[in-house]
Amino acid sequence: MIAYVHGRDGAAEIHVMNADDTGSKRLTHNEVRDSSPFWSPDGRKIAYQGRDADDPEIFVMNANGTGTSSASCAVRTGRPSAGSRSTSAA
Repeated sequence: MIAYVHGRDGAAEIHVMNADDTGSKRLTHNEVRDSSPFWSPDGRKIAYQGRDADDPEIFVMNANGTGTSSASCAVRTGRPSAGSRSTSAA
């Protein structure tokens, strides 16, 4: 599987597809720019950067787009962000 960014609808979103260019699936569905997808060593998770206004955050989701949670610290407070966000349309 290959994870990539595509901005077809105006907001850059995380997608995955098979190495043979089949099975493309959009994983994130939100209003902010998502970028820089990176696979976990075991291939079960994808980490990526989500930018809301000027505050970038690192998020981690399952490889199928479910279970997204923030893995970054809030820059201004220095405390971990406990929020989660919607990534996959049900």
